[in-house]
Amino acid sequence: MKKLISIVVITILLFSIIVPTYAEELEPPVDDPIFEEFQGMRTVTASLEISGSIATCHSKLTGKSSYSYFLTMSLQRQNGSSWSTVISWTGSGTGINGIDIIKTKSGLSSGTYRCKVYVSVYDSNDQFIESTTVYSRSSSC
Repeated sequence: MKKLISIVVITILLFSIIVPTYAEELEPPVDDPIFEEFQGMRTVTASLEISGSIATCHSKLTGKSSYSYFLTMSLQRQNGSSWSTVISWTGSGTGINGIDIIKTKSGLSSGTYRCKVYVSVYDSNDQFIESTTVYSRSSSC
């Protein structure tokens, strides 16, 4: 009986070591969890830095030639389980340079904040191609 229990325990231990290693090899590597594949954009990022009562939102979009980009960047404050917009800024751009916006908001009250970035993409015929929303990590002041 003790021999059977020992064999079962050893088998369980071996599977707990071998199976997770095998599963990890099957998963594709993820360099940046925010990155997605887009037809008309290369990358879209959103970041937030808070210093004292001043928030700095930064959004950068790198594009592909012949596309137009319209971006709305919003500073949001957490209210319980929801987020409300404190202030929004807009920008637009074309081609591979895309859009790079840095904006600040002073006089923040204490709380948790994030930057939300919404981008819409249009082709050279002004036909809608795609859109995405990206969020920065949240930060508190």
